[in-house]
Amino acid sequence: MASPLSTSFFIINILLAVSASAGNVSELSSPSGMNYTVIYNEKLNWFDALIFCEARGLVLAHRINTEPEFNYIDGLLNGAGIRSDYTWVGGTEIGVENSYYWIETGDRVELNKWDPNQLPDTANRCLSIRNGLWFRGLCKSEYNFLCMEL
Repeated sequence: MASPLSTSFFIINILLAVSASAGNVSELSSPSGMNYTVIYNEKLNWFDALIFCEARGLVLAHRINTEPEFNYIDGLLNGAGIRSDYTWVGGTEIGVENSYYWIETGDRVELNKWDPNQLPDTANRCLSIRNGLWFRGLCKSEYNFLCMEL
C-alpha cells in the first residue's frame, strides 16, 4: 500500500500533467464543471476506494449522466494510460436488483454505456469504466478509481 505522501505525489502529478496538456487550469473542469482525480497508483476494492476518496474530502465519482461527461472521463483515463484497466466509479446495485444507482445521490445510472459483452449477474454489483464502457465489477476486486470534488 502506498504511503499518503506517495499518493499525494501521484495525484499532484496527474493534475499537473492534465493542466500542462490542457494549456490552462480552467480546462481541468469537465463539461458539467466537475473536477476529477484519477487514482491509478493504488488499486483498492470498491468500498475502500469510497473511503479513500472521502478521507480526502472527495467522493467516488458519480453523476456521470451525459455523453460529453462520460467522454471527458474516458479521456482522463486514457491520458493516465489506464483506459483499458478497470476503474471504479460511485455506481452500484447493492440492495437493488438490476438497477444501478449513484451511491452519493441515489439517482439511477441513466447513461447507457454498458459493455454489450457482459451479461448481468448477481455477483457483480459495483460500477467501473473500462475501454469507454460501463462494466459490472465484483466489489471486492481491486481496481483503479476515480474521485471527484463534492
